[in-house]
Amino acid sequence: MIVQLLTSFTGALGFCLVFHLRRRYMFAASLGGLLTCGVYLAAASIWSGILLPTLTAAAFAALYAEFLAWFMGAPATLFLIPALLIPLVPGRPLYYAMYYAVQQDMDLSADFARQTALYALGIALGASLVWALADMRRHLKQNGFGKCYGDIGSERENHAWDTGKAFNPTGGCIQKSECLKRRRTGQAGLCETVWFPGQSAFIG
Repeated sequence: MIVQLLTSFTGALGFCLVFHLRRRYMFAASLGGLLTCGVYLAAASIWSGILLPTLTAAAFAALYAEFLAWFMGAPATLFLIPALLIPLVPGRPLYYAMYYAVQQDMDLSADFARQTALYALGIALGASLVWALADMRRHLKQNGFGKCYGDIGSERENHAWDTGKAFNPTGGCIQKSECLKRRRTGQAGLCETVWFPGQSAFIG
């Protein structure tokens, strides 16, 4: 187990060195390889088989990369590739699948090919799940989730902040996307907004 963790760390570090990753990101990216391997080993001790441990480790790697991208202000890919690919890519079963196919031992080749497919599926599902949630969070943030439109400083505005909604002086509930749409087209009356201090979110 210790050997696997160390080789995951050094493998990720080597990948970072080969592709000239900036030094300030190098340790965090390499640590991701070690942690992902640790998560995989822990999950493999709980669940038998390939799919669930790989899915769990891939989801952790994607979450780790998203967190570091936010924390360090860098693209998530810089941390995702060393953390995800180095510990989890199924090199051994892929090699033996091809080896036994060349040796014309199709039973063993098919068995290793099945293992390779399970690893690939686990990696894809785990990472995609985290990416979907992260994308949903960004979409909600861009569309004004938790922001308030309404009478600045009023009780209705304070309530809007508490509930994550926005209020039009006419009584309607408005999110940022709708507010910006009406602002561009000039289809609504005056509505002050904390997104544009001192401006009208609506024109007309």
